[in-house]
Amino acid sequence: MGQFTYSDLLEYLELSNWQFILIALVILFIYAAISTLWKVGGMGKINVNKKVVPRFEAVYISYEGDYGDIGVIFNQAVEDFLMVFKFSSFFAIYYTHPKEMSP
Repeated sequence: MGQFTYSDLLEYLELSNWQFILIALVILFIYAAISTLWKVGGMGKINVNKKVVPRFEAVYISYEGDYGDIGVIFNQAVEDFLMVFKFSSFFAIYYTHPKEMSP
């Protein structure tokens, strides 16, 4: 039985020389990064604080119209919202209906 050589290792791993060197450099970089983080305390114990989000209600109202009438529809939506939810936040999403989109 002969001595195990570098070319035997490459043949056993089914890698070319540049693939083996690249993998070795990546492993070396990962080791250096992890050991550096460990030494500076970046890999310490993780503390988690559990927070509970207060209860809230969401209301979904759909308004249909054209982009040309967006100001009128937006004003109507704001008036409806402020009439019911005076101290709340709101947002709007405008989109074109998929059936109306041109290919």
